[in-house]
Amino acid sequence: MSIIPGLNDDCAWMVLYHMNKGSLLGTAQTCRVASRAVRPHLVRRVKLNRQPHQVRGFSNFVDKYDLAIHVRHIQIDSGAIVLGVGADTLRALAEITAGSNTNVGFDFASSIAGILEKAIFLESMEINPADLLHRSKPRILRTLVSHPPSGTLRIEALDTNALNALLPLRLSFPSTLILSARHMAPSFQANNNNTVTEILKNNSNSLEYLALTGMTPEFLSPWTPQSQSVLPSLHKLRLVCVTTSPGRLAATFPNLHGLSIIPEKGIVEYGGDFDACCRRSEIAFWPELRSLRAPAATVKALAKHHSQLTRVHITDTLTVPADVDEVFAALRGRQIMSMSLTVKVTIPAPRDNLQRDEGHSEAAYVCARLAVGFPDLTSLTLHLEAPTSSCDCSLRVVSVTNFFYFSMKTRPTLSFKIGEPCVQALSALRSLRYVSLFFPFPWRYRHVLSAIRHTNLGNPQSEQTAIRLWFASIPSLELLELGPVEMLPSGQSWWKRRVIEMTSVRTAMFKVVPISEEEGKELKARYWPDEFECL
Repeated sequence: MSIIPGLNDDCAWMVLYHMNKGSLLGTAQTCRVASRAVRPHLVRRVKLNRQPHQVRGFSNFVDKYDLAIHVRHIQIDSGAIVLGVGADTLRALAEITAGSNTNVGFDFASSIAGILEKAIFLESMEINPADLLHRSKPRILRTLVSHPPSGTLRIEALDTNALNALLPLRLSFPSTLILSARHMAPSFQANNNNTVTEILKNNSNSLEYLALTGMTPEFLSPWTPQSQSVLPSLHKLRLVCVTTSPGRLAATFPNLHGLSIIPEKGIVEYGGDFDACCRRSEIAFWPELRSLRAPAATVKALAKHHSQLTRVHITDTLTVPADVDEVFAALRGRQIMSMSLTVKVTIPAPRDNLQRDEGHSEAAYVCARLAVGFPDLTSLTLHLEAPTSSCDCSLRVVSVTNFFYFSMKTRPTLSFKIGEPCVQALSALRSLRYVSLFFPFPWRYRHVLSAIRHTNLGNPQSEQTAIRLWFASIPSLELLELGPVEMLPSGQSWWKRRVIEMTSVRTAMFKVVPISEEEGKELKARYWPDEFECL
């Protein structure tokens, strides 16, 4: 009996490989042959992030059918370790158990350690928090060191003991290594910089992408003698809360194609010194640098001698039009194809009339400047940031957010008052394929969004009309992402264009269809390449 009726087994295996989890489970219920064939595909990519019973179920399933060799990607988050424990509680538990023999998450560690020892074809592994797991079951990190994944190793919340356990690590080329410290204190960096240095030296010819958070290797520290350590194969680098200088970075990582550098929040001196060094330089630190993710000041400083930039992500908020003009002027003449930025918008008080231009003029200004300055833009992510320090202010944000995307039932004549100027400006970008619009919203107020989603502030019909406006006004647009999802009447974030009939050589009939997050991210990768996304 065949796995899938009408297909030979080779074709059926290819079909199973591309199925999502829901489709695989449905196929498994059709017959015993299909059930056996589906099992390896169910464990290829596993995300353990909910509750300990999920881990036990996964472990029992893998052990029962001897599927460990089929596991390719594992992601372990804190929710899988302790039932009902959040990140803040886990941090507290880490402090409490640091000097004791308490085994937090022992059951989890025991059940997963054996699987990792048998998963000899592992391609990627993500662990958070590493300190608790290492304290509970040291053989987990020992296994990763002796049989590391062939592609990506991401370990977060590392303490001194867990970091020392990684010293024997030897990765194969090309590999991605992402390390994040449990503590951001300068004392932690000072006490562990030798360990981080040795780990990187041991893998100097294996790493293609490196990300460090709260860890400064000796050869990057401005206060240590200049060393000859070089990682020539590294093309992508991400540094968060790492104190260094552009000269040290360029000497250690001479062949960067992508750079993400984010200073510690509130530490102005680091960013100022780094940017000043960039401005004083008369040479390009990285001749092949194409992707840059950094605060606006750093982007302006590095853009001076890096004319080959094509993708830029500005991490801080541009608060006034002058900020926008300065950044765009620094990038003028570059063939920018992808851009991400956050703009501060004004939210009118409840007593103000919504017909006022507040709340959207800043966004419209940015879109107009983008259309003039960057005609080659293919992907755009625009975050519209507003003050949300109180619930009252949050309600005002919800009103303007809904108003931005689609009309309100009570004021149909004001349809698209906020969204339309942005659409009209961006319609000049004939290569624009992907747009993401997002209102950053504190998690503590997300329940407000969900509540208002069911009121008369918006409705699916007006939402569809407003979304179609984007696709109709921008003929090249293929993918639109909106957020946060809690404020959307349909609860749908991703939309794409589907051509239904060619009416002439130049025009085509189309409809706008909602798609799943999985499909949306897959399409997004076409216009927002991995080289930039991973930064």
